[in-house]
Amino acid sequence: MSIRIGEFRTNKQGLRFEVISKEYRIKTETFYKVRFDNGYETIAGRKPIEKGSVKNKTHPHIFGVAYIGDIKHVKSYYNGLAYNKWYSMLSRCYNKKDIGNITYNDVKVCDEWLCFKSFLKDIETLDGFDSNKLSTGKLELDKDYNGDGKLYSKETCKFIDKSTNMKLQKHKMKEFIGISPDGKIYTSWNQSEFARKHKLTARTIGKVLTKQLKTHKGWTFKYK
Repeated sequence: MSIRIGEFRTNKQGLRFEVISKEYRIKTETFYKVRFDNGYETIAGRKPIEKGSVKNKTHPHIFGVAYIGDIKHVKSYYNGLAYNKWYSMLSRCYNKKDIGNITYNDVKVCDEWLCFKSFLKDIETLDGFDSNKLSTGKLELDKDYNGDGKLYSKETCKFIDKSTNMKLQKHKMKEFIGISPDGKIYTSWNQSEFARKHKLTARTIGKVLTKQLKTHKGWTFKYK
C-alpha cells in the first residue's frame, strides 16, 4: 500500500499521526515528516510508517505519566546512567508494583522532570553533581534538600553520596514489628534488610504496613 500525503495512520500504541510531507530518499527507503495528534513531529521511513512502529517521544508511556522527549542516544553511557536515576525516581512515585514504602506516599515528580530530556538538562546543575561518582554508582538523588520531601524537582533536589543517603533513610524510617507464621516476633527499622534476612519482598512488607495487604507469606507487619 502506497503512502499518501495527508493520510492518517495509527502506530502500535494506538496513537494517530498524519503524513505531512515527503522529505528525502536514501537508497530504496523514502522518508516522510509525520505529525501526531498532540503536535509532535518526526521524520520516519516508509517501512516504520507501514508497520506502525513510528514512535511519539512525547507520549506519556512510562507509568502513564512520563516520556523520553525528543532526544537521541538514550542508551549512550552517560545518558544511560542518568536515565536509570530518572526511571528509578519515577518508579518510586508511580509504579504500582514499587509503591509500598511509606516514605514515598504522596511524593510526586515535577512536570518538567516527567520528560527525560528536561531531567538530563538539569542534573548537571544540581548541587553535589559529579560525573565520576555518578558513573561508579556513588551518588543518590535526594529530594529533601529544600522542601517537605514530597517533590522531585530542580529546586528541591541535590546529589548526595550513597552512605549519607543510607543514614538519612534510616533516620526517616519507622520501626516496625514482624510476626512470623509460627508466631515469633521481630522488630526492625529496615524493610529491605528484613526482607533479605527472612526471604521476603520489601515492597510487599511495605504494602502490609500501609494496610494495602493483610499478610505476606503468612507474616503480619505493623508499625510500633
